[in-house]
Amino acid sequence: MKMEKFMKNRKIMIVVMSGVMALASGACSEKKTAVDVAEDKPVSATIELGAQGMQLAGITLAEAQFRDLAEAVETSARAEIIPNRLGVITPRVTGRLEQVRVYAGDHVRAGQEVASLYSAEFLSTQAEMLQIGRTLDRLPVDCSQTERAGLQDLLAATERRLLMLGLRNRDIAAVRKSGRPLELLPLITPLSGTVLESTAVNGSEVESGTALFRVADLSVLRLGADIHENEVQFTPPGSLADVTFSSFPEKTWQGRLLRLDPQVSDETHTVKGWIELTNAMEQLKPGMFATVIIRLPGESKALAVPAAAVRRIAGKTVVFVTAEKNRFLPRTVVTGASHDGWTMIVSGLSAGEKVAAGGSFALKSELLKDSLEGGE
Repeated sequence: MKMEKFMKNRKIMIVVMSGVMALASGACSEKKTAVDVAEDKPVSATIELGAQGMQLAGITLAEAQFRDLAEAVETSARAEIIPNRLGVITPRVTGRLEQVRVYAGDHVRAGQEVASLYSAEFLSTQAEMLQIGRTLDRLPVDCSQTERAGLQDLLAATERRLLMLGLRNRDIAAVRKSGRPLELLPLITPLSGTVLESTAVNGSEVESGTALFRVADLSVLRLGADIHENEVQFTPPGSLADVTFSSFPEKTWQGRLLRLDPQVSDETHTVKGWIELTNAMEQLKPGMFATVIIRLPGESKALAVPAAAVRRIAGKTVVFVTAEKNRFLPRTVVTGASHDGWTMIVSGLSAGEKVAAGGSFALKSELLKDSLEGGE
């Protein structure tokens, strides 16, 4: 019975669209949902409620007012390996794996030999270098400079080929000094860190470019924090951040917002903010999820309304502004950070305007219902 009284007291005044749009909508016989109709129209309907309707809907009013800006923006993030601290170890020549020395989970140092490779090409290139070197050493003193320079160029070329195969300068020098080729080509890790993955198996034949080991330096990780586009203005690079992980609820890591991505995600309307954390003990693992609280620099005030007053309708952020007694007009606004039950208003409202805080969901439902009725 209360709902019947509520419906009797409710009066809806829909802003009349142009004659062309009215004819177009009248010609369309396809049924649409409330959201479909709302998306076809601007959010501009005026809703009028009687005194009893106001009471039944639980309408309460709040004034847009300037409040202290939120002290922080809270968001989520995921720990990741920093790209320039990740390396893949691959052979640069086809051959057979010998003496695999490390496996997933092992720690390695930059320059450490992680495996050896038997390669016919490697052996023949060394032999060529040694033969050219011997020929140079045996040249008579009165030989032509052209001949000597040609042999020197050939020697340098073979040494460059050995470098390209992964042999180090000190190893090349040792081979030339001893006069004997190395039987196996050492595979060297270019960085210190932890072996994340290994596909190396003793005795297996591998092609040039095969990824055998993935090594990462986990002493520093980065976090990609999802910052809503309306909060970007409050979180400039350089802002301090407190980071907590569910695996370590009593510990807080400190970091700093280093940079923001240049693009906004179409799906989430967020921008990635990148934070680096020291992880000397390697307690944190890539893939862990974190809660990030970015501390806002300085102190200021911003226009705000109760968070309950803000609604999403047809992809727009809307508040219901009081037009006259018991009448409400949907107003599209741009919001910022939310804090302590209040949402910052970037644009669309002025200080002192009153909006529906309690009961705003009921107003949204009525707006969508009447949009549907108008679209039939």
